[in-house]
Amino acid sequence: MTDAMNVTWEHINKRVGDREAALSAALRLLQQFYLDLKEFLNWLTEAETTCNVLLDASHKERLLEDPEAVRHLLGQFQVLTLSSYCRVSHLLGQFQVLTLSSYCRVRHLLGKFQVLTLSSYCRVSHLLGQFQVFTLSSYCRVRHLLEQLQALTLSSYCRVRHLLGQFQVLTLSSYCRVSHLLGQFQVLTLSSYCRVSHLLGQFQVLTLSSYCRVRHLLGKFQVLTLSSYCRVSHLLGQFQVLTLSSYCRVSYLLGQFQVLTLSSYCRVSHLLGQFQVLTLSSSYSHSVHTVESVTCWGSSRYSHSVHTVESVTCWGSSRYSHSVPVTHTQFIL
Repeated sequence: MTDAMNVTWEHINKRVGDREAALSAALRLLQQFYLDLKEFLNWLTEAETTCNVLLDASHKERLLEDPEAVRHLLGQFQVLTLSSYCRVSHLLGQFQVLTLSSYCRVRHLLGKFQVLTLSSYCRVSHLLGQFQVFTLSSYCRVRHLLEQLQALTLSSYCRVRHLLGQFQVLTLSSYCRVSHLLGQFQVLTLSSYCRVSHLLGQFQVLTLSSYCRVRHLLGKFQVLTLSSYCRVSHLLGQFQVLTLSSYCRVSYLLGQFQVLTLSSYCRVSHLLGQFQVLTLSSSYSHSVHTVESVTCWGSSRYSHSVHTVESVTCWGSSRYSHSVPVTHTQFIL
């Protein structure tokens, strides 16, 4: 029922709002039309005044040849002005009629609204009475339920006290069992501690023996390392002696090679000088003879130089062959 009343009130409020909006729009339109008509009447008044001025001027100055036509036009203008005024009056009358009818409709709607409000108030009062009755019955039911709840709470309290007593008994027995288990755990822990201490002692003895063995092995390793170091030092010394002897031999051979090269260069320079002198002082045939003699002499000198180099090479090879057994002997040592 309340929902139906709310829907009815919503419809009524909507219709009243629509009517008020429509009346406001019509009123605005009529006011705008009234202003427009007022401006038009002002314009007509000004036009009439202008026509009267023109008519007077035409009478005085004889500007218009036909004053009757002017009077006819002025009469038509007055007729139009009168008809416009009548139409405006008619429209204003219609506006008043519409306003009065709208006012009556609003009064009628307000009357209906008051009737609906009174009926709604009666219905609401009836509903409030029913609500009070329902509240009273609910209060009685709640009191009854509370009494039942108190009875159940008392019985539950007794049961809880009984369960708490049983829980205390179980807790005491559990505490005794836990104490017994803790005693057994302490005994096992003590025996385990003794075993661990014995194992630690054995581990320390094994660790000490292993340490002694490692120290002995380290001593042997140091002795072997020292002997290896001495042997390596002896071999390095022998290698340095052999390297030094080889360096001295190579230096000696390079010196001999440089001496031979220098002597050969000097001889060649001397021969070239003699060849140039003989070329300038002799004829072609005598020069040929001299060249042949010089060539023979150079070949003999070249053979002598080759013989000298071969002798030096043989001497170096003999020195090298003589030094090889010594090196072999040193390596054997």
